[in-house]
Amino acid sequence: MGNDSSEAAPTPEAVPPGVQFLTRLPVRSFPRSLLAGRTLDRLGRSTRELLDLIEGISKAGASFRSLGDPLRDTSSSQGRLLSTLLAAIAEFERDLIRERTGDGRKQAMAKGVKFGRKPKLSEYQRKEALKRRSAGETLAEGDLATTKEGFDDMFQAIAASRVVIEVGTHSAWVRDVVVSWGHEVLVANPRLMDGTKRRKRKNDRIDAYKLARLGRVDPQSLYPILHRSTEVRQDLIILRARDALVCVRTELINTIRGLVKSLGGRLPKCSSPSFPDKVADSLPAQVRQVLLPLVSQVKTLTESIATYDQRIEDLGNTKYQQTKLLRQVKGVGPITALAYLLTLEHPERFPKSRDVDPI
Repeated sequence: MGNDSSEAAPTPEAVPPGVQFLTRLPVRSFPRSLLAGRTLDRLGRSTRELLDLIEGISKAGASFRSLGDPLRDTSSSQGRLLSTLLAAIAEFERDLIRERTGDGRKQAMAKGVKFGRKPKLSEYQRKEALKRRSAGETLAEGDLATTKEGFDDMFQAIAASRVVIEVGTHSAWVRDVVVSWGHEVLVANPRLMDGTKRRKRKNDRIDAYKLARLGRVDPQSLYPILHRSTEVRQDLIILRARDALVCVRTELINTIRGLVKSLGGRLPKCSSPSFPDKVADSLPAQVRQVLLPLVSQVKTLTESIATYDQRIEDLGNTKYQQTKLLRQVKGVGPITALAYLLTLEHPERFPKSRDVDPI
């Protein structure tokens, strides 16, 4: 191959995808380059594509030699002719196999042969299950592990159904998992279902039986609720974690004050954030070393609460900017505004503003 720089290399669009890699090979640096492969017909899906492949190799200044058949060498006219003829025969044979396979499948289906995975239930069992399901009979009972893996194994194996669960700690994420497998999920509110009358007999089996019957014949009597989205629930955890720290800090402060009072002493009045600094020097000498660790814990909790306060402030300024409107009301801060917004989530579901109670 010459080194004439005026000869343009083929563009990727000028050759099929199978030879686009040739434009990236440094064949111009190696005159009369030779590409060797196991067989040529495996590089093209049709005769036209194989011809384009041979042409692309030639334009790149190289030739191809088949290791499986030495006669198939595109460096000579005879080798290119033989490669083209054999590729045409291979394409013809592949088309014949495809047509024969298609005809055989059609004939087999006409005789009642079913392709695909064999069903686990017989035709009688399937009809019997559908009959019992339509009649409202119990098909099966059992226990289910309250884990994502357990619900995945259970609900990916059954057809789309209506699933009824009772609201609780796990109901939010359980609903998301079951819905992901194409089922309809109703989250029942037992407080509204029972009303003022409480059942004397109450256990998991009776509750499941009642939920199943009501979910089938009267879904509205379940008073179904709609859980908040996963994103909103995660943001609410910040508020609830902060609230838990505040409760613990309040309990510690009350405990310290109560223990000091039992000895006849009193600690100065102050706010919760300033409590560690204000009372450290006012503790009775006889119990000072005992109560100082509690005071230190109050200080640590105050610092953690301040960290949560900053995160809540950042959420209100970036992700939930609607809180700025709520904070225009006197006495409403970032915590109250964010809690109110996340609790409602979708205000448009309330026809009137009076339907929303203050928090």
